[in-house]
Amino acid sequence: MHSTAHATGSPPLSSASATQQPTLLKTAIVAGIWTLAGHGSSQILRLAGNLLLTRLLAPEFFGVMSIAMVITVGVGMFSDLGLRQVLVRSNQADDPVFVNTVWTLQVLQALAMSGVLVVFAACIAWAQHRGLVPTGSTYASTDLPAVVIGLSLSVILGGFESTRLATAEKELRLRPVVTIELASQAAGLLAMAAAALVHPSIYVLLLGGIVSNGVRVAASHRIPCGVSNRFAFSHRVARQVCHVSVWILVSSGLTFLSGNLDKVVLAGLLGAASMGHFAIAALLVNAIFDLVAKVSGKVAFPAITKAYERNRAGLARSYQRARLPIDCFCLLAGAFLFWFGPDVVRLMYDARYSDAGWMLGILSVTLLGARYSVVSYVYLLLGRTSLMAAEQAIRLVAVLVGIAIGYALAGTRGAIWGAALGQLSGPLAGLLLFQRRLGIVSIQRELAAIGLFVAALSLFGLIKLTMH
Repeated sequence: MHSTAHATGSPPLSSASATQQPTLLKTAIVAGIWTLAGHGSSQILRLAGNLLLTRLLAPEFFGVMSIAMVITVGVGMFSDLGLRQVLVRSNQADDPVFVNTVWTLQVLQALAMSGVLVVFAACIAWAQHRGLVPTGSTYASTDLPAVVIGLSLSVILGGFESTRLATAEKELRLRPVVTIELASQAAGLLAMAAAALVHPSIYVLLLGGIVSNGVRVAASHRIPCGVSNRFAFSHRVARQVCHVSVWILVSSGLTFLSGNLDKVVLAGLLGAASMGHFAIAALLVNAIFDLVAKVSGKVAFPAITKAYERNRAGLARSYQRARLPIDCFCLLAGAFLFWFGPDVVRLMYDARYSDAGWMLGILSVTLLGARYSVVSYVYLLLGRTSLMAAEQAIRLVAVLVGIAIGYALAGTRGAIWGAALGQLSGPLAGLLLFQRRLGIVSIQRELAAIGLFVAALSLFGLIKLTMH
């Protein structure tokens, strides 16, 4: 069977292309440095803010906010047209009609999302009034509807973000992107800290998001590259975008369900305080997921795209090269947190948040699947976005089954284990069913990855035993 990656051969690289290869490598390395530095700084800010706010605010606030964010992200994922990916992938990024049509669709998408969130908030308030939500659960919080409505305002604001950010990412010019992200995050953190000192309430967390989005949107229009945005619409461009986006939309919706179903179910089983503990554990492990996603989306994807445009036959090599550092990082981080998750939480938080420790240890196993984040961009590059949706559908079913079996066998702890193991099914199915057919799998590297994880798990386990 001929693989898709090799089905379309390409002529040998010209001397001009050959001389451009080091330039692409150098650009990708610089972009990677900016991404890592920016993400490291971002995580330091996030961690500092989280440590400060957990001392000023009650765990219940974080539990309610986590569910409000799940609702907001869910609405966003189910309406995600993949507009940033369309801009990065397209060769029309300099065409004002194309770019401004995409930007107009982005604004319309944000307005639609906001309207849906208001409807969700009204439904939650009605269900609370009629006694349809479990008493004592996170869904019973009277603050939840108001917080969801507040987040809808932040969504509208974010819809006006300039496409210049996506253009800068496409060109691997990440300095302004990283600067804007850090500045907006710092502004939101300062606003939350000041408000928490004056009036500690859940609305402090809401204020931070609105301020951060406002700074990000305003600064995005000042980036000195790309097209200036204004409202425009082209039916041709809209059809083109929708053709690419249909499977991205399905995949995004399924990604949300499989990635957040645990929170949705647990919120009905746990009170707001316990849900706050889970939110803290998820925040810590998601910090690693965010790093991997940033490197995959802002460095690996543009670099693989440029390499593929020059030499299509080298896709598998480019993909494996991009995955190597991500694999090592995810495997080592997962092995470390499996054993030392409770110690990390004990070191960082006060006794009110101790239950987040064992939850973090369980959730660390999901990092074994995070190392396959690059492959979704390969599917997109090859126009096989239906495979993204198929992976997420498998993952969704596995998470549902895992939570049900785990809860039946071992209660809350079992449900969290079931959700964590279910998260791994999508990447595993993609590896066995799809990536082999595309010709991008290296059996030797997969076996080496297993060996590295077992060795790291054993080493950290021995260290843990000697310490206790």
